[in-house]
Amino acid sequence: MIKAGVWNVRGLNGAGHQAAVGQLVRDHNLQFLGLLETRVRQGNEGSIRSSLLRTWDWFSDYSGPGGRIWLAWNPLEVDVQILRVEGLYHCYGPCSSAVHCCQFSWHNCSQGSRSQWKRLDRVLVNEEWLVRWPRTQYISALPSTSDHSPLILSGYDTDRAKGIFRFDNYLAKMPGFLDSVLHIWNHRIYGTLMYGVTTKLKALKQTFRAQRKVRGDLSDNVRLAKGFLEQAQCLYDTYKEHILLQLVKLCRILYCSAVQQEISMLHQRAKLHWLKYGDQSSKIFFRKIKANRARQRICQITSSTGELLTEPSMISNEFVTYYQGLLGGPRAPRVLDLSFLRSGLKHTITSEEALVLTSPIAPQEVKETLFFEPEPYWLSSSRLWPIVGM
Repeated sequence: MIKAGVWNVRGLNGAGHQAAVGQLVRDHNLQFLGLLETRVRQGNEGSIRSSLLRTWDWFSDYSGPGGRIWLAWNPLEVDVQILRVEGLYHCYGPCSSAVHCCQFSWHNCSQGSRSQWKRLDRVLVNEEWLVRWPRTQYISALPSTSDHSPLILSGYDTDRAKGIFRFDNYLAKMPGFLDSVLHIWNHRIYGTLMYGVTTKLKALKQTFRAQRKVRGDLSDNVRLAKGFLEQAQCLYDTYKEHILLQLVKLCRILYCSAVQQEISMLHQRAKLHWLKYGDQSSKIFFRKIKANRARQRICQITSSTGELLTEPSMISNEFVTYYQGLLGGPRAPRVLDLSFLRSGLKHTITSEEALVLTSPIAPQEVKETLFFEPEPYWLSSSRLWPIVGM
């Protein structure tokens, strides 16, 4: 999680403005802060920074008049590197607007017909940001001592899905592969047939992960096997002993086996990489989908009691509660008169057809309809058919 803020303070020389900035950081637990239009003369910034956030790191841009831009960050939580100072007022690369939870960010401090509310301040994030923090939103806080509202940007990585299990094809050629599958598949699972199959598949995931962990890094295995083979060949060339010749043959077998496993892994990863990045024209399309998904996400709502909800579980429960009250409860039965539809019907169901439609559903029909599921690709191997019953 990261929390950053940016604020057009319209001057930072006054004690009230400085106190408002410090209070903003404490209220929202900010890790990074950007200040615009500080209007502090060069040479006076040191005393102001020491009174604001004395343990933070600072950067200021005095290339323009009045030191317009100040950056501050907590070095204990974030690491900021200034790459260049050119074009700080522009957004480079493909950027999209983060989810905004408030409507306006500026008021002209007038009353009556001259009062104006506008959305002048925005936050833009690029593709790399959305990949790192998929759940991103920003809100407009109270303007306090300025006519611009500070923008508080929050990035969460809680939407990142749990790691997808991918079966490595080289495991099917390992010596204890069939025995491990047989050990799991012989367990008796109480419940429906589909529940038993899914439970055994979940148990096999842990077994395959353990086998993959035992094998370690396949590329490192190839380098180690190649080193052993070279050392054995050097020893045989030096001493010309029969036992060293057997050692060379054994190291050559291990090296070839390690190479085959690495090639199988690389072939499989290459297919996955092509499916993900192969078509460059579709990359823009999927980037647009990711940006729309981030923009359309509901990050916070106000409940019926006026409480601001930000947790995803609380937001979903509030929606369910609202529609239960809207659609649930006792209702007066409505009698529908369908006589006006019969004049336009080309066919009316006969009593025999109605009897077929209302007849009880046989268990065999349910099995034929629901139990036809595509098996995992690693179960399609004919070596596993006697075990899994296919």
